[in-house]
Amino acid sequence: MRIALEERAARPAVSTLIQALIKRAEAHFSYEEHLMSDAEYEDSEAHHDEHQMLISTLYIMVSDLLVSAISDDNSVIGRYIEHWFIDHLEKDDAELSAFLLSR
Repeated sequence: MRIALEERAARPAVSTLIQALIKRAEAHFSYEEHLMSDAEYEDSEAHHDEHQMLISTLYIMVSDLLVSAISDDNSVIGRYIEHWFIDHLEKDDAELSAFLLSR
């Protein structure tokens, strides 16, 4: 995906890549949310909301790409995705991991 974004791939190609990312993220988030539920993780609702925010934003990006509402500068999309995942992993997933390991 990074190469496609950096090389300003055509909108349909970027849209297809984002849709694939959505599917993988949804599967991963579902698994993670199952773990949180089983472990009775106290911040599971907020964590779930973070997941939903990303998925919703990605769907909006796909829609905007297809109707040309986003500029041809794919780096905006790449920065958003990279920023979200890094922040989520370093904060939310790190806290969840520490919780699960402490049980």
